[in-house]
Amino acid sequence: MQKQHEPLTYIRPSHTDAVSMNPHPTIRGHTLSLSLVFLVLASARAQTDLPPPMRPEVKALIEDYETDAPYGDVKRMAAVERELATRPDIKEDLLNEFKRSLIRVQARTYIAADMPGALTLRQDLTADELKLVSDELERVSAFPYAAQKAGHADVLLIGPALHLLRHYPSSEHEALVLRFLDRDDRQDQVLLTAFRTLSTIGGPKSLEAMVQMAARIEATRPKSTLFLQMKTPIEQLKARLKAQAIKADPKSAPVIQIEPEKGAGR
Repeated sequence: MQKQHEPLTYIRPSHTDAVSMNPHPTIRGHTLSLSLVFLVLASARAQTDLPPPMRPEVKALIEDYETDAPYGDVKRMAAVERELATRPDIKEDLLNEFKRSLIRVQARTYIAADMPGALTLRQDLTADELKLVSDELERVSAFPYAAQKAGHADVLLIGPALHLLRHYPSSEHEALVLRFLDRDDRQDQVLLTAFRTLSTIGGPKSLEAMVQMAARIEATRPKSTLFLQMKTPIEQLKARLKAQAIKADPKSAPVIQIEPEKGAGR
């Protein structure tokens, strides 16, 4: 059975915050500088402001979902996904886990929050809840690409967040997803996730960007199967745009044909 979340393929980095040591001498090793005291107090306050941790029951469901433990049992797998996708109380657990990560990384440059993969199943987020994800995704999109890769942002946030946005079509979300079609050496799963999301929420601009990126992949990585995997979302978007055009004007049946630019390969 095809799972509906993006696989997490990197080893996740620790969220442990590094604390700068006081470079100045101390009196008998017991006196802390005022700056370090304030840092410790601020850290303690942040910990008390954290939302409650995920309940053990929900953790167990997520382990089933992410580790393929019940993968041979199709009915069990469907039941696990249904619970994670629809139970109202589980939504709160998933959002709280994401909020905890947001609080931990808010003062750390070039570190992305860790978004629970199971959150991608939810189609009932409010506008404010969804904004938590889109704001963090927008923040990470401004990171230098080297920093995104070094911090495993592709897996911690970008892939899951792009997947989630396919449930919430809007021009703003389309523009946000398009930011991640900027490099053909981005992680394959992220590129595919962006393609699949744009196939459901994208317009003509997305189609053009997808065709150009697929041409770059074909030119720069001729032995990769990624290009073949990209063709399906492209055809799906073409079909959706054609259906929309026919619905708007039944007398017209446009042929959507976008050719890659010459020299699309880098």
